[in-house]
Amino acid sequence: MASSGDDHQGAPFAQDAGGATSSGDSAPDIDGGHPAIEIKELACGYGKNQVLHGVDFSADVSKITAIVGSNGSGKSTLLKALFGLCDVKSGSIRALGRDITRIPTHAILNYGISYMAQRKNVFQDLTLRENLAVVAGRHRADRAMDHFPELLPFLDRPAITLSGGQRQLLAMAMILVHNPKIMLFDEPTAALSPKNADIIIEKIKDLNAEHDNCIVLVEQNVKHALRNCDKVYLLASGNVVYGGDPETLLNDKDLASKYLGM
Repeated sequence: MASSGDDHQGAPFAQDAGGATSSGDSAPDIDGGHPAIEIKELACGYGKNQVLHGVDFSADVSKITAIVGSNGSGKSTLLKALFGLCDVKSGSIRALGRDITRIPTHAILNYGISYMAQRKNVFQDLTLRENLAVVAGRHRADRAMDHFPELLPFLDRPAITLSGGQRQLLAMAMILVHNPKIMLFDEPTAALSPKNADIIIEKIKDLNAEHDNCIVLVEQNVKHALRNCDKVYLLASGNVVYGGDPETLLNDKDLASKYLGM
């Protein structure tokens, strides 16, 4: 299922379709004193193409952690490593208190972890109702839609007729149906208008506040990410060059200029 580069080109995240949904039934509760995700010395990539080199990373319960960097820096690969979508060469990955290093995606689905791909994250020829039915029973789908009332008028329309922002909201509803404890978002605002991008980010923040879960957000709009996260990692050429407070990175002229073009 892994792709050969840093951009996701796979099918939607619905189970049996290649992206992500999750069943949180088997996932343990992790209190606020422990990270939800701990990665140590991770080296991974696709076949012989190594993308990440000895990466250390952690994301906390109830917080939004952003990953930023230029194209090809390894941002999406870090998310894919968490979801079993790339080849781990060395290092370790722990999530929700369990070692998930090299565990296949179909098993990670049961660990309370969800993944929203950047592209092809809904079934465009199916209606919204049918998209939700692919990943959940009616009860869970209705519960997820409680968070997305703006989509209710479109339930019987094919997803392809939605705007880009509406499709991203549908994709978010599809990964929410199983109440994941960890939610991974790969550039959810890509190609959206500023207004729709703001809506998506606000919805992610709302989900984090309401469900008290761990969110990891890969975002190309650096200022957007830094202003809406609790912690940030800056990647460059597959290495972590900064990890910590977003305000500090925003005000570091050297790092911002060298790695982010700001």
